[in-house]
Amino acid sequence: MASFRITKTGMADLPAVSALYDAVNDHLAVTVNYPGWKKGVYPNEETARQGLEQNCLFAAWQGDALAGTMILNHIAAPGYAEVDWKVNLPESQVLLVHTLAVHPGFRGQGVASRLLEFALEYARQSGARAVRLDVSQGNLPAIALYERFGFARMDIRDLGYDPGSDELFCLYQKLLG
Repeated sequence: MASFRITKTGMADLPAVSALYDAVNDHLAVTVNYPGWKKGVYPNEETARQGLEQNCLFAAWQGDALAGTMILNHIAAPGYAEVDWKVNLPESQVLLVHTLAVHPGFRGQGVASRLLEFALEYARQSGARAVRLDVSQGNLPAIALYERFGFARMDIRDLGYDPGSDELFCLYQKLLG
């Protein structure tokens, strides 16, 4: 597996993150779009800006090249409250992974695995007792990754991300020991 340095991003990284999102969406537009993302809709520059402003956007770098990003925070979609997580934890003890994205030029090099490893370690170090995430029901590569890392599927539901759509999302949780 290639070596990647993972850091919290700053506002100076906004153009690079926005360009990564565009590259991912351009790639998805001409291949299989497992997550259902759309250029200019999600993820986009505003997604990156919010992550930066909330100080929760992380980046995987190989040298000076941005290989991948993710957002780590405690902000769950409203639908998460309706899930039986089997454990009752305060928001502060649950870390959520959002918008894990890998630049097409780095596909197959272990970037997503490295980002997920980082997220789990970051959660442990910050005192979280669980990591949760949601993934489009059709995003089979991401589902396989999360399950390989020991995440358990807790529910499948419409989270209302795209009004008018009936897209379902799998909600996953990994309890930390």
